[in-house]
Amino acid sequence: MECAHDWTVTGAWVVGTPLRPGDPSSNRQPVAGCDAPLELACRVCGESRGIRCGTSRASKCEPCAAVYRGRVGRVAGSGLVVGVRGLFLTLTAPGAVEHYAPDGSLCACTPVGGADLAEWNARASVRWNNFVRDLSRALGADYFVDGRRRQGVTYFRAAEVQRRGALHYHVLLRRVDGRPVQITKSTVRALAIRHGFGHSVDLQRLEPGHASYVAKYVAKSADERRDVPWRLWRTPRGFRQDAGTGLWVNPRTGEVRDPELVTSPSFRTWSASRTWGRGMAQVREDQQHHVLTLAELPVWKHAPVPRAWSALAVPRRPDGSSEPERVPITAG
Repeated sequence: MECAHDWTVTGAWVVGTPLRPGDPSSNRQPVAGCDAPLELACRVCGESRGIRCGTSRASKCEPCAAVYRGRVGRVAGSGLVVGVRGLFLTLTAPGAVEHYAPDGSLCACTPVGGADLAEWNARASVRWNNFVRDLSRALGADYFVDGRRRQGVTYFRAAEVQRRGALHYHVLLRRVDGRPVQITKSTVRALAIRHGFGHSVDLQRLEPGHASYVAKYVAKSADERRDVPWRLWRTPRGFRQDAGTGLWVNPRTGEVRDPELVTSPSFRTWSASRTWGRGMAQVREDQQHHVLTLAELPVWKHAPVPRAWSALAVPRRPDGSSEPERVPITAG
């Protein structure tokens, strides 16, 4: 009877080592397209096989990181709409030291003594949420559904890690209603400073090339996560801070954490509005469907391919609901 297989990852797939001790014919073979494969084992029959690691970090596996970077680029590009004028926005962290504006006044973006990067990085996503909420209102883009206010801008946001360890946001942004994004740089700067970002902002007209541009920084940030100063600024969900020791305690599990030791960065290298475009899961599904469809194409080895058959329309989705893609056919 054929095994139903209950797979689990057991560790690294070490190429060249035998699956069965003393049997060189059972040596683990390389996994195509991966430099750091994982071992998948069946809990029922014990069968093992190597699979791609799927990491986003080029320092661990360049081929898998390249696949991830391409997928992020597809997610970012899926929200670009032809004929809709959007905005490519860059936001930075405040300065490390106090500085002055061109008019000689003290710049409002940096607090006295400079920004605490560890705390600022940990709160950056909260600052962004508040910023984009007010940006949507400043644009007059908000709308109402069943009496509830909805944000009228949609975005794809990528994080870049600067040399000093500060997070730096690159954002693809457009209005949900398709109208052009029209706002002055001074207004954006004022909103940025109000929500704790630095005074240095950059605004450009959104172009198709910006999707691959931000994907590059997403992949770079995945490798530089450890270089980001980080300190949680609030008690984690489910925990309470003990008044006597200052430690975080989870009453349900009994887990204890020391706030001073929780310094592992947990920021997202990218995020997007639900209304932006396709998500990562949809991109994976589309690619899998594409590969499976191409695998079913015939290969002509003994006869020339008719010119009229130089391309095949392959649906982007299994149900064929979206516009098909033209896939070249070549003779085998």
